[in-house]
Amino acid sequence: MQVGAYITDGIDLYEVTGMQRGPGVMGMSTVRITVENCRNLRWLEFLPDKIRIAFELVRAAPVGRCPDVLEDISWVPAPAALPQQRAA
Repeated sequence: MQVGAYITDGIDLYEVTGMQRGPGVMGMSTVRITVENCRNLRWLEFLPDKIRIAFELVRAAPVGRCPDVLEDISWVPAPAALPQQRAA
């Protein structure tokens, strides 16, 4: 889930506006996902488990955005990005 994605709980539409990693319990950090309700413009924070259980993805984040998480970076270059070798 990246910033810019849209999710729904079946009633309202929400835009994912941010992710924060904060201190947690017993040294484990906690991730909180911030969403904005598109109907009343209220900001809410949820834990990832709540998002997985109660929400459904409507539209993924736009492709042109930079990834927010290191794991979201593809380390395999696209075929078009590789230089073409020409025969001499």
